[in-house]
Amino acid sequence: FSESCIGKKAPLFKTCFFCSICKSILRLDSYILLHNALHLQDMFEKVNKAYEFLCTKSAKVVDGPDPENIILILKAQSILFNRHREELKPYKYAGYPMLIKTITLETSDDLLFSKESPLLPAATELAFYTVNCSALNAEELRRENGIEVLQEAFNRCVAVLTRSSKPDDMSVQVCGHICKCYSVAAQFEDCREKITEMPNIIKDLCRVLYYGKNIPRVASLGVECVSSFAVDYLLQTHLFGAGVLWHLLGYLFNYDYTLEESGIQKSEDSNQQEVANSLAKLGLLALSRLGGYLPGEQATPENPAIRKSLASMLTPYIARKLAVISSTEILKMLNSNTESPYLIWNNRTRAELLEFLESQQESMIKRGDCDKSYGSDFVFSDHAKELIVGEIFVRVYNEVPTFQLELPKAFAASLLDYIGSQAQYLHTLMAITQTGKVESNQHGERLRRVEMALEALRNVIKHNPGSECECIGHFKLIFSLLRVHGAGQVQQLALEVVNIVTSNQECVNNIAEAMVLSNLLALLHSLPSSRQLVLETLYALTSSTKIVKEAMAKGALIYLLDMFCNSTHPQVRSQTAELFAKMTADKLVGPKVRIILMKFLPGVFMDAMRDNPEAAVHIFEGTHENPELIWNDNSREKVSTTVREMMLEHFKLQRDNPDINWKLPEDFAVVYGEAEGELSVGGVFLRIFIAQPAWVLRKPREFLIALLEKFTELLEKNNPHVSGAHLLYIKFV
Repeated sequence: FSESCIGKKAPLFKTCFFCSICKSILRLDSYILLHNALHLQDMFEKVNKAYEFLCTKSAKVVDGPDPENIILILKAQSILFNRHREELKPYKYAGYPMLIKTITLETSDDLLFSKESPLLPAATELAFYTVNCSALNAEELRRENGIEVLQEAFNRCVAVLTRSSKPDDMSVQVCGHICKCYSVAAQFEDCREKITEMPNIIKDLCRVLYYGKNIPRVASLGVECVSSFAVDYLLQTHLFGAGVLWHLLGYLFNYDYTLEESGIQKSEDSNQQEVANSLAKLGLLALSRLGGYLPGEQATPENPAIRKSLASMLTPYIARKLAVISSTEILKMLNSNTESPYLIWNNRTRAELLEFLESQQESMIKRGDCDKSYGSDFVFSDHAKELIVGEIFVRVYNEVPTFQLELPKAFAASLLDYIGSQAQYLHTLMAITQTGKVESNQHGERLRRVEMALEALRNVIKHNPGSECECIGHFKLIFSLLRVHGAGQVQQLALEVVNIVTSNQECVNNIAEAMVLSNLLALLHSLPSSRQLVLETLYALTSSTKIVKEAMAKGALIYLLDMFCNSTHPQVRSQTAELFAKMTADKLVGPKVRIILMKFLPGVFMDAMRDNPEAAVHIFEGTHENPELIWNDNSREKVSTTVREMMLEHFKLQRDNPDINWKLPEDFAVVYGEAEGELSVGGVFLRIFIAQPAWVLRKPREFLIALLEKFTELLEKNNPHVSGAHLLYIKFV
């Protein structure tokens, strides 16, 4: 009870403020005891503390204004501006001159950190609540040089922060209040301009983040301040230059996704890991805003420099995901192990990044300098060994080619660009190597990467229909790889790519325009293991008359004849016969193909190829003497030898000059000794037919027409006096 109430009457006792508190305490204490209302225990302790404080005031003797009273006044105003924000919003706070003077005096006081009742925490807290209440107050604070005064206080308190700082330290509290004040002030353009002119604010802010491990709640306020500053491009740039990324990225790896997924009730007041998780989420949001990744209300200016650094340190895939997936998903990804075509992330990559971040933090805070590229040149050791094209790890993709890509066409285009850059190297190497072959041991790694890229191109086209269209305009490049002799795997994979794209007619038409068929034809001789695939590819391509015409000009017939006559693989020979049949069926070029083939083989082979390719091979390998075919080992050997010699000669010329054409002499014909001297009409040997009149001719009508024409020709030649009427009669018959 206060001394003024001792011996006084009850009415006066009721009017005393101190005694009113005492009565309230007694009533609350009784209520708690009677009703066992333990939930009011905290409130009781607060009221009791207030009572003890008031009871001791009468015994205190203070020279000048009582700082405790000033703190009460400041806190009372903070409570008002916090609880009645909407009511006070239309009004300008009139106490800024005194508030700013108070902060100035406190900041300049040498005994600031040894005071029993410092005013600075309450004063800076009030500055925050007033600015947070009304835009008018933010402008008034700026006009009264409040931002500069707050910066001086901020700098004074940040300077004493250490690894052992605690949340209850006065300097820590002041830093938190000023961070909140700057966060609100950054909403106003004039305030942002003033902050931009004061680079020390950002340096001190980064120092708060540096010591944030032991004071995570204040660090959270600092991160929120960074996020607020990110609305301005200049402030983004200043933060970037001050090394804010080193601190923000470090917070991300304190996240524990198992706590999020546990489903248990959690609170930041009782769970330190929940505080760390919350700080990680705030850090990720700040990074997203600094780079300008977010849309909508969180949108900020796009910052290319920051984006480049984040893409290097977080990988391009995770950096892109900042704009599209939730923070919990990204943080879980960063704190778990993953290996996919888009991301290789494990304990080693995390350890490397954390070590790099910690070294840069130390360097920036203690020496004021850091990595000149700000992390944009950072490379993970695991990633350095990988081939990365279009942000995709090619090795991993080739292991799971059915993986669903986000942009398969863009990946195919990137692969083509990469292959193009390496193809020049391969051809240059081939040109300077005397053997004309790539030395696989000496250049194995680079060659292996080209092979991986070609394999990935094959896979993306195979498993993503429509991606083959990206090859249009690049067929000269792809077909040129078929000529890298000595690098058989490169040739094989390039051939597989060509084979897959032939299912698209647009690609076939573009190949026809590129005039590159000679590179494919040469593989029939230079790459024996792939002959079946070459033939399959040629079969698909010959749906274009233009390609059939080019094939004739580039020597396709002599290569195919060599396959048909000299190959030891039955399937290859059957495929060749089938391809001959398709080429001869072409309406425009087919007749010319047949004429050339008949200079090497009897016409019966062409008919057999059309009707049954396998039967044509059996006929070639057999011995026959019938009205339509005289064929034995000698004739077969003569044809095979002639074809092989001509093929080898053409291959040598074409290897040196892919543009060279192949053409038979007009009077060329293979002379079969066994058929020499035989009279043949319409593909039928008359001597044998007369001896075997029951032989069933394949084309009796055509034979009869040819026979009559031959008869007329001989009759007219031997008897010039035969009248025209007789000739007409014979032709009619």
